[in-house]
Amino acid sequence: MLVCMLAASPALRLAPPAMQLRQADSVSASVGTAGFAAGRALPMMAVESPVKFTGNAVATSSVTALSGNAMEDMWEKSRGRPLRRSLALWLFSMKATWKIIRAHKSEVKQIKVAAWVRDELLRLGPTMIKLGQVASARTDLLSQPYIDALVALQDSVPTISGERVAAIVNAELGASMESVFDTFELQPLAGASLGQVHRAVYKGEQVAVKVQRRNLAELFDTDFTNIRLMARIGNFFESKMQKKAGVTSRDWLEYTNDAARLLYLEIDYDNEAKNSQRFASSLPAELDIIVPRIYSNATTKRLLTMEFIESVKLTDEKALAKLGLDRKKLAKQVVDIFLTQLLRSGVLHCDPHPGNMCVDPKGRLVFYDFGMVDTLSDDTQRGLRNTAFALFGGSADPSVEELRIASRQLVEGVQQMGFVDKAADTMALQKVGAFAVKNFKDQAAGRTTEDITEKVGGELQGMVDDGVIQFPSIFTFVGRAFASVDGIGRELDPKYDFRAMTEPYVGEIISERYQKDAKAQREAFFGGFQAALGTPARVTYIEETVRAIEAGELTLSSRSLGQERQQKALEKRVAGLSSLLVASTLLNLAMPMVVGPLRKLTFVAAAFFGTKALPALL
Repeated sequence: MLVCMLAASPALRLAPPAMQLRQADSVSASVGTAGFAAGRALPMMAVESPVKFTGNAVATSSVTALSGNAMEDMWEKSRGRPLRRSLALWLFSMKATWKIIRAHKSEVKQIKVAAWVRDELLRLGPTMIKLGQVASARTDLLSQPYIDALVALQDSVPTISGERVAAIVNAELGASMESVFDTFELQPLAGASLGQVHRAVYKGEQVAVKVQRRNLAELFDTDFTNIRLMARIGNFFESKMQKKAGVTSRDWLEYTNDAARLLYLEIDYDNEAKNSQRFASSLPAELDIIVPRIYSNATTKRLLTMEFIESVKLTDEKALAKLGLDRKKLAKQVVDIFLTQLLRSGVLHCDPHPGNMCVDPKGRLVFYDFGMVDTLSDDTQRGLRNTAFALFGGSADPSVEELRIASRQLVEGVQQMGFVDKAADTMALQKVGAFAVKNFKDQAAGRTTEDITEKVGGELQGMVDDGVIQFPSIFTFVGRAFASVDGIGRELDPKYDFRAMTEPYVGEIISERYQKDAKAQREAFFGGFQAALGTPARVTYIEETVRAIEAGELTLSSRSLGQERQQKALEKRVAGLSSLLVASTLLNLAMPMVVGPLRKLTFVAAAFFGTKALPALL
């Protein structure tokens, strides 16, 4: 955590040009088998290929050359020895801190240090690898060399041997794999930080089996005890360093706790099975996505058996061309599904990188790996929608009044999402909001944008000084998901424009909202209209009742002349109240109406009945 804090420090960021990591996107034509499974060619399936580094992006790695068994043995050495493990983490943290500080003025040195950090995270094991993967999406926290190095952790984790896999599978099932599976290929299809995937046949069905690495929960317990302490220290130094730099400090402990929560859930494959069902049911059928079926009888907390889906990675150009799939259409599908998660369903796949979001031969998107699925709160969803409405709603060249309304909506949105404290200066926020909306629309239209420092620099600095700007931890994962989606979109479509793709989608939601508002207004109008129509009947009933009393058709017991006078006064008040009721109903009916002749006429009628009621009530 101290490493991330230092790498993120404004004082230490060099901001060199982005360096691209090129990934080998080819799918293996065949995979050898071991154990009792016969060797055979594999159909197309998304398989994570080893990362190939080009240019200066990452130096040659000695750690990644180790076998999966050797690397796991290094992790195992610290099992049951929390003191030894803690010492390893703190030594790495201190050494990395020193290296990052020394390298902050040189791009070449930053690249070498970033490669060293990546290899050390691999050596330290699953917890640190996973945190490195999460950090790789935080472009707001880390400078580019560290992002380029850490992104490799999504693909380059070595796999363990077939013998170890067989031992884990047998222990989890409580029986030999031969008695449960028809065949089981011990050569993995893909490897990751927490486990690896194998192909098998279960009761005649082609399946993919995810096998978890050993002793992860115990390793997490020790690691997060230390990482939380690092986060507290990070918060202390962060507040001092960021105050000097004139930016808002971040809560590293909150990030750590949120990452820990999701990582513990991710190593529970029973939970992942539930997540896959929840994710599938949250999306509308018209999106036509595929979520592999889970075989619960062959699934445990550390073993997940799912339907095998023939698919290829969205970044595999050759495979997509061979299938004849429209890359531009696929990019739009990816964006639409991401926006649906944010703005409609609220169930977010937090890790949609190219290995977890693929495409089948028919062009349908296939989702894998539901260990990291989170639910956005109602406030967060409302905030996202309000922000989208403010930026994408209204005209392309908004008037002063439109900007005022949009800025108010934007401020409400960022407050609902938790980016700004609700006690912040509303006037300053709305000024910044109006600037943000105008610049967003100017940029979209190709117009010249204004300088932020000149226009709202004072307001922003005031908010920084007051400490009202913050970064909610859930947006670590929203940001990570967006970075993956954005990267896939750019790979698929050279003319990819997330903003242009978002605009029609948000327009549909705005249209739906207006239709709902119009329906509610119509219902209110007709409800009030019916009440107004029913009022004369109620008044007639009251008058008839009074006449019946006067004619003696209804008998009232009167004990004095005073009561008779009270009766007449009551009759007068009843008539006045009836007129007042009509006036009130007409007034309520007029308020939601659009300005026009009908609205004016309704107000005049309300005034007439209100005037008629006054003498009786005074």
